[in-house]
Amino acid sequence: MKLYESTKRLPLWKDRCFFLMLSMIMGLLFYHYVWVDPTLTLTIFFFMMASGIYAVSSSRRHAVIATIIGALAVTLTLIVFARPSLYLALVAILFFIVYFGYMLVIVLVYVVQGQKVTRDKIFGAISVYFLIAFLWAFFYRLVFMLDPLSFTGSKPITAETLHVEFLYYSFGTIVTLGFSDIQASSDLARSLSILETITGTFYIAVLISRLVSIYRSDDEV
Repeated sequence: MKLYESTKRLPLWKDRCFFLMLSMIMGLLFYHYVWVDPTLTLTIFFFMMASGIYAVSSSRRHAVIATIIGALAVTLTLIVFARPSLYLALVAILFFIVYFGYMLVIVLVYVVQGQKVTRDKIFGAISVYFLIAFLWAFFYRLVFMLDPLSFTGSKPITAETLHVEFLYYSFGTIVTLGFSDIQASSDLARSLSILETITGTFYIAVLISRLVSIYRSDDEV
């Protein structure tokens, strides 16, 4: 019986999902500084996208698709910084949503397939949980930009604090922490919040069930 497949012979940098997980942890550690300099936001997202592309680089097709989507998202964001435009900002957010959604699906499939739990798959499982929260943060931003009354709070949500507020709100929602200066006001915003909580909870449940099934299959062998 061997639930965990040792990868000690491989250096950590060969675990593709490790850098994806690390980039998102760094994003969380420094997210409250992004309002100081918009370029910091792009730097963090660039690192996240580069690590995400590396995570799926075992498939050239996935890597190419992720690169194209990520490049479009970053390019549009740079244009918005230079010449603010609500339309382009919405399109950029849509590309970010597609990118994080695409990465989420690819990494999730990688995590649940196979019959052994490797170190990289553990990093991947953690990364998927983070990806869910980052993805929903962009959903909230999209809803708020379309309807500024969809979220209310004790202090105004400005363009500078938009990303910070919704990232904190998203992670607070997925872990059912509930602590945030803003709250969902519209029906769509509340539905998205409920859906994120359910998604995060079911992901943990399904992941544990998957690990248990692998454990049982190994035990039978």
